[in-house]
Amino acid sequence: MERVLYTKKGAPIREIDGNLFDKAGNQVGRFDGETVYGPDGRYAATLMADRLVYVPAYRGWLSYSFAPMRMAGTALGRMVPSAIAGEEPFTAARG
Repeated sequence: MERVLYTKKGAPIREIDGNLFDKAGNQVGRFDGETVYGPDGRYAATLMADRLVYVPAYRGWLSYSFAPMRMAGTALGRMVPSAIAGEEPFTAARG
């Protein structure tokens, strides 16, 4: 099953069978319920309404790591940013 989700700031993220891919085709995470964990097993985002949002209070959550996959990129466009509380997920610098 494939669906298109968007980040807090409107970047498109494709979900294919629970795996999340950015516009370039890089796997940025996997769903575990409504929570997303990155390839390193660290918390990456939460699905809120129709947006993926990073909630700083959950930053210590861990799951299992995985080897990220790649797939073809996409030409999906951006959406309007959301006012949902939280931060933009899938940024390179998280600590």
